[in-house]
Amino acid sequence: MVRLPCGHAIKGHPQRDARTECGTCKREAYALAREVARSTPRFPPGTIVQSVSTAISKTERQVRDKLLGLGIQVHKGRSGIQCGHEPGRNNFPILTPDILISKTKVCVEVDPAYTHAGKETVDETRNELLAEVGWTVVRLRLGGLKAVGQHDVLVESEAVNNEAITALAAAISDATAGLPGVIRRVEKKQATAARKKFRLGAITEHKYYDNAFHVSWTLDSGAVLRAEAMDSGLYLAIATKWEAPRFIRPLDLHQRPRKEWRSTLHQVLENMDGSDFVRSQLSPGAITCL
Repeated sequence: MVRLPCGHAIKGHPQRDARTECGTCKREAYALAREVARSTPRFPPGTIVQSVSTAISKTERQVRDKLLGLGIQVHKGRSGIQCGHEPGRNNFPILTPDILISKTKVCVEVDPAYTHAGKETVDETRNELLAEVGWTVVRLRLGGLKAVGQHDVLVESEAVNNEAITALAAAISDATAGLPGVIRRVEKKQATAARKKFRLGAITEHKYYDNAFHVSWTLDSGAVLRAEAMDSGLYLAIATKWEAPRFIRPLDLHQRPRKEWRSTLHQVLENMDGSDFVRSQLSPGAITCL
């Protein structure tokens, strides 16, 4: 054992370790330095300092780019703000908001649900510490998170859509102007209804009959009816297997341009039900006389 001048004893050779630095004293000095650092701020409260961390999440970068696209200037990189005393930890933290709005004392925090769910108390404490040094926090709360501040934008979706950015820009504008906070909500977009399929298909020339045209129509059941507009659109007919098409009903399209057929055909077929698509025994000659 070697007794050091500080009074602490260490294991070692008396001559070789006579000048060995005391580990206990080093630890005590380090602990004291930390306590002093914790009990006094490194910079005057409210000072903006360069952040040690330069990491920016994909979501945060997306929000930055969209705000810049709207003409809102933000600080480049990441910057911290020296805050006052935090009683819970007995320190003077330097907090680093996600985005600082240039030439203002407004900052933006981007809060995805997967990293901020259940951390409402932490976020509220950050808001309070920043508010004490004159900063207003606008939070973009994603994924259905509840509000923790007066200027929060609550987005049901996890995605940063245009509606969310529009609401965020309005909240930033209010905060910059010193207006009272308003909680803004952006609901999740409803799934777009499937486009209704056109019931009337293409009208094409018949392969085997002159001046006849194929017509397809989707019935209410979903089945597709195959019919023919015969004699240049004089009447509607239907065929079974290899039989010749037989009369269903008159169309009187034979004196109208082909480009006008669709609207009339659609109206005629829309007003027909399944029982109307029944073939008649009328001959083509008799149909012409109708």
